[in-house]
Amino acid sequence: MPWKENEKYDPLVQEVMRVVQSCCNTRPTLRPSAASVAHSLFNILTCAAIGIKITPQISELIKIRVSDILDTIDKKTGR
Repeated sequence: MPWKENEKYDPLVQEVMRVVQSCCNTRPTLRPSAASVAHSLFNILTCAAIGIKITPQISELIKIRVSDILDTIDKKTGR
């Protein structure tokens, strides 16, 4: 992704990347709804416009790791 170069430095880009990554989750139940994505992007842009720093949320990598663990447990238990 072309904006990955600025990911480390720009908090706005980091927040947008979190939203994009959440949409790409391999576990459908962890993907946000379209309304949730729109709401998240609106909040990110609104906070950026008025100068409010956004509190980082749980890392998408952590969510993906937990999702993988749950998938493994589901397969082992036959769920």
